[in-house]
Amino acid sequence: MSALSAPLHAGEPLSNAKLMHIVEGFFDHGLPKEQWTHGAHLVIGLFLIHAHGLERADAMMPEMIRSFNTAKGGINSDKEGYHHTLTIFYLRILAAYFDQHKNTPLAQMCANLLMAPQGARDYPLKHYSKERLFSPQVRKSWVEPDVSESV
Repeated sequence: MSALSAPLHAGEPLSNAKLMHIVEGFFDHGLPKEQWTHGAHLVIGLFLIHAHGLERADAMMPEMIRSFNTAKGGINSDKEGYHHTLTIFYLRILAAYFDQHKNTPLAQMCANLLMAPQGARDYPLKHYSKERLFSPQVRKSWVEPDVSESV
């Protein structure tokens, strides 16, 4: 398996080539499903914020994820696929992270984020109860955090 085709994991260096492989593969739906990891989601979010800002990323990313999921044979339902609150939550976290590190090259920023607390898969559970975060309502629309400070 080449470095480009391996799923992205925390602690691994991220080259510009790997970054663009993920971005282009997501945009054209050519990214293999097994490479659509949590890390890849974060890379796409940071890329969109870098390229378009938070407001436009908020508008673009939901439909892009739904479309990608469908193209890969997935479904977007009350129990799987696209999760609106997680998407918007992470975009807000990513925008704050981007603002703090905007002088860092994007590939390095993405690699650093994957090792930062904000990049952890369980980071949203510091802000949401598990019951709330995985309810159908929260999957379909934005719901404010219920555990600690809002984002």
